[in-house]
Amino acid sequence: MTVVVGNSCIFCANVLNNSDEHIIPDSINGRLHTRELICSECNQKFGNKLDPVIKESLQFVLFALGIGNVKKMQVKDQDGKAYLVDQEGNMKHVAPEVEVFKIGDQTGISVTGEKNVAVRAFAKKAARTFGAHALKLMDEGKFQFNEKTTFLSEVSAPAKIEITSKLKLAINKIITEFFAYSGLALDLIKERTERIFNLDESGEDIILCNFDQNVRKVKENEVSHLLVIRSIRETKQIYGYVELFNVICGYTVFAEGYNGADVDFKYHQNALTGEQFDDEVLINTDAVSGESPSFDLLVNSVLENARAVQHSANFSTMLSDILAQLEEDVKQGKISVGEKEQQYFEQATKLAAEMMVFGFPDDVADFTKEEELMVNYIHSVIKEAGKKEFEFFYHQLVGREFPSEDDGLVYVMEAFKYKKHVSKNGESRVKVYCYFKAKNAASEKYFPCKEIFDVLGLPPPPTDMAWV
Repeated sequence: MTVVVGNSCIFCANVLNNSDEHIIPDSINGRLHTRELICSECNQKFGNKLDPVIKESLQFVLFALGIGNVKKMQVKDQDGKAYLVDQEGNMKHVAPEVEVFKIGDQTGISVTGEKNVAVRAFAKKAARTFGAHALKLMDEGKFQFNEKTTFLSEVSAPAKIEITSKLKLAINKIITEFFAYSGLALDLIKERTERIFNLDESGEDIILCNFDQNVRKVKENEVSHLLVIRSIRETKQIYGYVELFNVICGYTVFAEGYNGADVDFKYHQNALTGEQFDDEVLINTDAVSGESPSFDLLVNSVLENARAVQHSANFSTMLSDILAQLEEDVKQGKISVGEKEQQYFEQATKLAAEMMVFGFPDDVADFTKEEELMVNYIHSVIKEAGKKEFEFFYHQLVGREFPSEDDGLVYVMEAFKYKKHVSKNGESRVKVYCYFKAKNAASEKYFPCKEIFDVLGLPPPPTDMAWV
């Protein structure tokens, strides 16, 4: 749909000058854009002062979905130390922490951070503390180094969307531009466009809504941007509705006492791929008010849907690889066409089972109890409430010695350590690690407990234990 709204900018009335305006910002993967809406001066002003608030509000969603240039995000560990995490889950300290300490007449330097960065920080501090000759002593191996691995039981990042007047103004701009883009009468939005042009945040045009998905229920596996302009005969209104990633949802009334022809314009886009949806969109305008503003349900829903989409895409890619290999086998005469069909069915079934058990076990809701117990065991996951019973059941592992072929050291298992895991069926869960410390050395190691159980040949735990 392309609609020419005139030769003038809808905000300042300047002559249009071929400025490309993304109605849904490009920074959040919006694909609806036009050169027939606003001038370059307004485009630049909004791009600098208003549009960025959308990306800032949705930054953690963009990071989680791998969209745009939000490649890294800052998180904090259980002690409040800051790390940068990338989209593959790799973490490093934001900056090394350096401390000089005394033990008797010995002086030590403690550096906490990524190994390569920490070594440089250590050298710099050593030179300042002991003089330039310290670098020579380091080269000669005169310094004694002890390396320690930090176990992160839990990291967190701010995932709060703050409802501000500027965010509402940015949403208002998006839906107002879509109103104009749809070719509707601009005199109905004249006061509104003036407020937006002046960056006036005092207006109450937009109501943020759908926090409980009672205005619009998002479909299964849907991650989308949505713009709607419609009229309601009974109330004689023209309203606008917007969704960004199905998380930030806004409603506004453009006109009261409307008696003209029915209005129904919609733009519905897959927010991940840019593909447009041609589907029916039902909006319950009666449910707009009276909601408590919490984005938790919406954020969790979009992340779960995105994970399901990725799961499906991975599965489809692997199925294509299986089929391509079988077709090549048919060409080479290794199997018949009939055998290809049978082997494809068998391998596809096996792949589906393996992906559920090993790749995406937390996305599967219909495991039997026995299957759930086995999957949790495979992934070293237990119920958080059962930690004490788990430790008592396996207490004999603590204190055992394990020789390591990697470095030739002997390690002693010191304790069980726990990392937060995804909750399931309303219960908090943790992943269990075995913590080892080397005898006569400072080296430490952490292994998922299942790996240690396998080394020792231990069977799965009884199914009536509290932690399973």
